[in-house]
Amino acid sequence: MKKNKIILSAVLAALLTTGAGYAAWTDNLNITASASTGELKVEFVGPKEIELEGLFFDRDETVPWSSRVLESGKKNYSTSTLVKNNSNNATFTLSGMYPGSGALYALGFENKSTIPVKISSVTISNINSKLADNAIAISGYRQYRKNGKNEYKLVASDVLSRIKDLSDYSEEALMTMPMPRLRDLQSGLDNMLGGITMQPGDIITLDVPEEYKGAVDKVLKSQGISGYDPVNDNCVIIGLPYTVSDNSLEKLTDTFTVTINVKQFNQ
Repeated sequence: MKKNKIILSAVLAALLTTGAGYAAWTDNLNITASASTGELKVEFVGPKEIELEGLFFDRDETVPWSSRVLESGKKNYSTSTLVKNNSNNATFTLSGMYPGSGALYALGFENKSTIPVKISSVTISNINSKLADNAIAISGYRQYRKNGKNEYKLVASDVLSRIKDLSDYSEEALMTMPMPRLRDLQSGLDNMLGGITMQPGDIITLDVPEEYKGAVDKVLKSQGISGYDPVNDNCVIIGLPYTVSDNSLEKLTDTFTVTINVKQFNQ
């Protein structure tokens, strides 16, 4: 298997401590009391560069937060940023979107506690309703588990259920089919990630699994969104279909927040 270098642009650090009958509340996280001891702290830190399936992990090597506009060969007026807010959320910004444009956001998180945690929910706030109704959003996940001092193995992966539904259709057929919209991203991520247990040291990147990259490529091309490279591009993908006729979206700057909520995993 070839090495895949994945940019981990946000890391979820989870340190869990509770006494029996006592729950600490931090960062607006719902924490379940149990007989374990410690404290819960969820924090986006990093960014880090990780080479998984390589399998090398350097915790000290930092790289720029990964957010970029898809390169389509045309002059591109769109911009995108990914910014860490506080302990457990990150902000996505899109500006100057026009029909056929798209952006990639590399995002991931790590369980740095000494006990397992479970993802309880994913929430997204402050999405502009006009952009949410018109833009499409695609994501998957890959979960890695430590298999040695600096080695990781892939233990689970998936993609948004709507991409699975569309994967067998031709590009021509996809042109007239309902797409996974930005307004559906919260429920899609929540359904995909909710309930996943992360062992200490586990890393989850919001990357599209290899077996679904072809489907993602077809979906984007069917909507006139160019520049996606299925060999090298993973991440969360947000794009505006070529059929969108609302010119006001080009003047819109939208900033929304993605929050990962976790709780202690009780056997």
